[in-house]
Amino acid sequence: RGGGYQVPSGGGGAGGYAAVGNVAAGRGIVFTLTIGAGAAVDTSLANGGGRGVNGGDTVIAATGGFSTVTMNGGGGGGTGINPAANLTGRANGNASGGGGAYVSAGGAGGANGNAGGQSTDGAEHLYPTSGGGGAGAAGANGTNAGSGAGGVGLAWAVNSVYYAGGGGGGTYTTSQTPGAGGNRGGGAGGLRNAGGSAGTANTGGGGGGGGTNSAHYGTGGSGVIVMALLSTTATGTTGSPTVGSSGSYTTYAFTSSGTLTL
Repeated sequence: RGGGYQVPSGGGGAGGYAAVGNVAAGRGIVFTLTIGAGAAVDTSLANGGGRGVNGGDTVIAATGGFSTVTMNGGGGGGTGINPAANLTGRANGNASGGGGAYVSAGGAGGANGNAGGQSTDGAEHLYPTSGGGGAGAAGANGTNAGSGAGGVGLAWAVNSVYYAGGGGGGTYTTSQTPGAGGNRGGGAGGLRNAGGSAGTANTGGGGGGGGTNSAHYGTGGSGVIVMALLSTTATGTTGSPTVGSSGSYTTYAFTSSGTLTL
């Protein structure tokens, strides 16, 4: 840890979100579904870890000439570990960017996400951080009043459930408010020396930033794939999806990798 100061970390960005609809497919088509892991905590630095790492990719591939759909994992949040480049939130492909730390920018948002927030600072030098981007909105900027909240996710039209909220930024002092996690799945930022909360598993949510650079940020939420079949059902699945219904749709929620055969 360089510079003699304690700087909290920005929230992690949410994974990319996409609703691919109205796919006409005949019987015998096999979809291969790969669930990306949430970003792990970087424990390589003894004082609590460095800049947040990016989450894993979630992928849908299929036989029959279908194009592969890849949603990248969310970008990691910035932190106050030297060099100064570590203060900036990470970007990662089509996903949301991580929040910036201290006076630095968040990572850019991709085609299926939004940018992390920009952090500012005042004369008090409270080192606020910003929230990670969510699928539905950018992460909030951090100010001396408190660190930024994670951006809100997006609701799936089939069941109105939100996914891919961004992580909230951590705070340096108890006079500030840590950033809340974005709805749904984003982890809250840590207060003072506390670590950030983890993103909720199988939502694609970003992890919350750590309270200082001696406290770990929260791990990211793993991915999820929900397949909705209109007026029909699958002939076979692997990976133990949760089967449900919504109106005329039969839904298959995959929280681990597997296959679905029409």
